[in-house]
Amino acid sequence: MNFKSMKTLLLLEPPYAVYSLEVEELALQEDYYYLSLSDLFMQEAGSKSALGQSLGELDAKDRYKQLMQSKLRKLPRNIKAGWLLDPDCISSLEEAQALKELLEELNHPLDAIIIGQATAENLLAEVPDYEDKETAAEEIKDYFVKLLPGILQIFPEVPQLELSEQDDWKALHKQIRKLLRGTTQEN
Repeated sequence: MNFKSMKTLLLLEPPYAVYSLEVEELALQEDYYYLSLSDLFMQEAGSKSALGQSLGELDAKDRYKQLMQSKLRKLPRNIKAGWLLDPDCISSLEEAQALKELLEELNHPLDAIIIGQATAENLLAEVPDYEDKETAAEEIKDYFVKLLPGILQIFPEVPQLELSEQDDWKALHKQIRKLLRGTTQEN
């Protein structure tokens, strides 16, 4: 496998935004490997591996880095285009910095960042039943809006595609496919 020709994309979105399922489906169709941090965390935490047993003892930055390292070092051989990282909304600037350091260590800088925005109304439909769903949805959106500029400062040279908040999934698919196909072409 020629890792040098593979591309690395990062999906950033508020928790409970609906983009990750759509982006995952399209990425798989375009021969990308989709890696979700929350899925990886659940798999490792439920395993009897040394990493799975030590996750609770690690601080957030080390836990994130350990999870990503364990998976990125064992990528399937049938990947053609690259991988799409979905950290399920990086929850801190320390985690974003850990991701950057890890990708540099693996000699795989980010090629593009896909930013999925969501209105409080859209989040409200997806947020689990909290006592005050409206407040929870608004707090999630505010948190993401405040965190995003700091994350983007950690990756200042990386091109970005901001997905619109529109409900037209056909147009959204077109935007995502264009990015996926564009980043797989040789420079």
